[in-house]
Amino acid sequence: AVLGSSASSGPYRFSGATLRPPTICWLGINGLELRLPGLTLLIDPCVSRGRASPISNPACVARYIGAADAIFLTHSHWDHLIDVPLICAQTGARVYGSETTLTICRARGGPEAQLTLVGPGQRLDLAAGVAVQVFRSKHKEPVANPGFYTRVPSVLNARPHYLCGDVFAFLFDVG
Repeated sequence: AVLGSSASSGPYRFSGATLRPPTICWLGINGLELRLPGLTLLIDPCVSRGRASPISNPACVARYIGAADAIFLTHSHWDHLIDVPLICAQTGARVYGSETTLTICRARGGPEAQLTLVGPGQRLDLAAGVAVQVFRSKHKEPVANPGFYTRVPSVLNARPHYLCGDVFAFLFDVG
């Protein structure tokens, strides 16, 4: 499927959103926003910060995430994934991730039509001249909360409930 045309028309935060694409903006932790002409990609977009249980903060998401066509998740820990279902609802972005990632998104109300399972070796054509290659990667050791979900978990109200799942790296080819 070809994505596109969600590039923000105006500034929505203090980052490079006022600059003409292409731009890369660090969102915190492992999060990045890659803005290309007509296409916005997010990688691990966690912008909600708090010391309490992992809860997405709608005000933070609205402030820091303007537009998105696609979201790529390297793994499923809360500090990479917690805001993804809310970002999907706000932007209509498609999520690309592991079975664990998509299962957690389902548990948090992520729309099934926006969830795409990916795995090592896949190459996805996102738009004209934009593709991504998926690679198996590894989390730093020791891995906190290792494990996988194959069914929607009944409880997701603490950081340890966000199991790591498969770990990926993404190579974006922008030509």
